[in-house]
Amino acid sequence: RRGDFPDWVPASVYPVLLFLGAIFVCFFPLRRRLFMLNVLKQVVLSPLYEVTFFSSYVGDILTSLVKPLIDVAFSICWVSTGVWAHRDYDADKPGICNDNTLFDLVVRPVVTALPLWFRLMQCLRRYRDTHKRFPHLANAGKYSVAQTVVL
Repeated sequence: RRGDFPDWVPASVYPVLLFLGAIFVCFFPLRRRLFMLNVLKQVVLSPLYEVTFFSSYVGDILTSLVKPLIDVAFSICWVSTGVWAHRDYDADKPGICNDNTLFDLVVRPVVTALPLWFRLMQCLRRYRDTHKRFPHLANAGKYSVAQTVVL
C-alpha cells in the first residue's frame, strides 16, 4: 500500500471521476469548442443549413465513429446505473446495460442509424442546392440502403 488514494474516498468513485473528467475535457474551455459544437449543430440540422465541406467532413467522421459512439452510449448507461459499484458485480451476467433488450433493440440501432441519417440529409440538401443528381443522389441512395441494413 503506497497511500496514493485517500481511504475516505470509496474505490467506486474513481471511474466516475475519470468519466466526468473526460466529458469535461471534451467540452471545456467552451470558447474553443464553440466552433465544433456549431458544426455539429449544422450536421444534425443539415436540412436547415447549407452543407459546407467541413460539415460534410464531420458527417463522414461521425459515420466512421459508430462503434465508438455505441461504446460511449454503453459507458453512459454503465456509469449512470451504478451497477458496477457493487461488490457482487459480474460483467458476464446479463445486466442493465449488457444483454439488455432495450439497449440492443433501441439504443444501439438509433446510435448506429443517426450518423447515416445525418449524411443522407446532407446529400439531399446538396442535391436541393446544386440540382446535380450525381454524386448527391447516388450518395443519398447509399446512406438510405445502409440505414435499412442497420434497422
